[in-house]
Amino acid sequence: MTGPAVRERQVGLLRLLREHARQCETLDLRWLAVGGTLLGAARHGGFIPWDDDVDVAMPREDFNRLDRWYADPAQLPAGLAWRSPGVEPGFPHAYGKLSLTGTDVFMDVFPLDGAPRGALARRIHAVVLRCAATSLGARLPRTGWRRPVAAVLGLVPWPAAAGALARISRAFPYDAAAWVVNAGGAYGYARECQPRDVLEPLAALPFEDLQVPVPADTDAYLRRIYGDYRRLPPASARVPRHAGNTPAPTSATEAQA
Repeated sequence: MTGPAVRERQVGLLRLLREHARQCETLDLRWLAVGGTLLGAARHGGFIPWDDDVDVAMPREDFNRLDRWYADPAQLPAGLAWRSPGVEPGFPHAYGKLSLTGTDVFMDVFPLDGAPRGALARRIHAVVLRCAATSLGARLPRTGWRRPVAAVLGLVPWPAAAGALARISRAFPYDAAAWVVNAGGAYGYARECQPRDVLEPLAALPFEDLQVPVPADTDAYLRRIYGDYRRLPPASARVPRHAGNTPAPTSATEAQA
């Protein structure tokens, strides 16, 4: 994908982010930029030039409220579609995707769950979460040793996997936890699990023409995820990662089918 094509995609992503912010304000829901979107805000004041998706997160209670709201197609803004395990049986991800209908332009909306206080308990929590999420997404393509593991965990029926994931998420309520985790994040439990006081109270940073909520200690959050996040990756790694990889619904109601 060329530079102009990436920028065209980012224009669509910005529309999604703006709509998400508007819905959360209307419903009084908490959310914040995470992952590459937070990195872009901190390092570039907007999109990483080669980034082609948006990542946000919400405390589980707020995520569930948004999920129930979007379960009614009449509540979706025109031209947008919502997919999640709560509205689409068989959906293989443990988080939601808001997309422009008829395109593969999407933003990931991750629920944030509480995590145990003790280090050993968090390791156990990580394994249990990974097993449930792998069962949920057993049909996703995998390589190496993950393929046979997914094949075994895929024997668990999707409704049972989704139910297990829901029970695990309730075990440590976000607002009562000292540690919180984005279990659906790309960087693994050890890096995605952070002290809650790194995230709260929320601050704000410019992102293109928006002000987006960000962790209270953005520097600590980003260093845990990326290490020296101010250093640009080598030129060979400055490429879009998602375009064309995620089939999108062709209508706002397809996700409900």
